[in-house]
Amino acid sequence: MTDIPWYSAIAVEGAVDRFCGRPFDRNPYNPNAALEQFVAWEYGWQEAEYLLGIRGREEASRWRAEAA
Repeated sequence: MTDIPWYSAIAVEGAVDRFCGRPFDRNPYNPNAALEQFVAWEYGWQEAEYLLGIRGREEASRWRAEAA
């Protein structure tokens, strides 16, 4: 067994949902019944959004350099 926090899987779920195109406002967790899961999913979604932005800029730079 590892020492990975229980909410890591939910954060990964949020990231995968972002990569697959699920809108941020479609969080599958109810904040009134499962606040920690709701927050973990949002964290994963937002982190994926951030990383997509970084990778997008890196890829665009690489494409421009290859085209030059």
